[in-house]
Amino acid sequence: MHKKVWWGVIIFVAFVVAWIPAHYVFAYITGDRWNETQWSAAGAWVGAGAAAFLACVSVWQTRKANEQARQATKQARDDAVVAAITSEAQRVSDLKDAKDLSDAQLNQAKAAASQAQKESEARRTQDAAHHQEQMKRLETQTGDSREQYIRDREYAAVEAVHKAVGVYVAEVHNHIRAIEAAESLTVILEKSEDLIDSEKMHHEILATYLLENRQMNLVRNSNDCIMTAKSALYQIENRGLRDAATGIVEKMVVASRSYTDRSKDNDWDAAGRLADEVNESGSELQKMADLRFEATGVELPVRERPVGSIR
Repeated sequence: MHKKVWWGVIIFVAFVVAWIPAHYVFAYITGDRWNETQWSAAGAWVGAGAAAFLACVSVWQTRKANEQARQATKQARDDAVVAAITSEAQRVSDLKDAKDLSDAQLNQAKAAASQAQKESEARRTQDAAHHQEQMKRLETQTGDSREQYIRDREYAAVEAVHKAVGVYVAEVHNHIRAIEAAESLTVILEKSEDLIDSEKMHHEILATYLLENRQMNLVRNSNDCIMTAKSALYQIENRGLRDAATGIVEKMVVASRSYTDRSKDNDWDAAGRLADEVNESGSELQKMADLRFEATGVELPVRERPVGSIR
């Protein structure tokens, strides 16, 4: 429609521009001079043509400005859409990279746990061989020398059991506290309105990875504690001490099944309760050790006395 208007204005202006001079020339040739009225009429036609032209130019400029504004708005909207898509793609890529990193670190942690298990088995075999060597050496000793040797060996064995109990109980309760902290953090993140879903997912993936890695460390350290306590049993000849230490090992094994049995879910309440029972048994072993090592009538140096209570 605007093209037709433009053509109308152009034809009108051209008509005015062409008709007025032609009419003047024709009047001049015929000797009919223009009077003031005719000149005024010609001026009016010229003014009307100029006004029409200027009005069209103004309309054209206004329309052009509106078109440029629409294009700028559309470009800004397109840029915003592209920026949003790019940001979301980057976020998804970051999450994928984080998951890949978590998987790689998890596999590395599993390999480390497997290697630690092999090393623990090797140490147990070495301890058994060392015990046999000690027994052979013991056969060559007699009287008070043999009794002192047994007492020193049992002292070291009981001390090893106490240390294993302390490490085991601390590892179990520390992991339980870590689980509780992770659950509290998850609740906080779910209620948070400042984080988007992808950021919440990133935190959940990271928390899951850290808990799995910590649990693998717990399993490895628990096995080390159990193997250490079992190896110490070979060094104890006193029946009372041996039975007490054996009971501790059995309770540690039962407690560890709460989070190592793959046929059922982890029971951390049971693990914490059984770990406390292991701790109590350790205290009972401490009392028996006090009687065993102080009943000889020989006052031991401070550094050789039984370890303190683990309560």
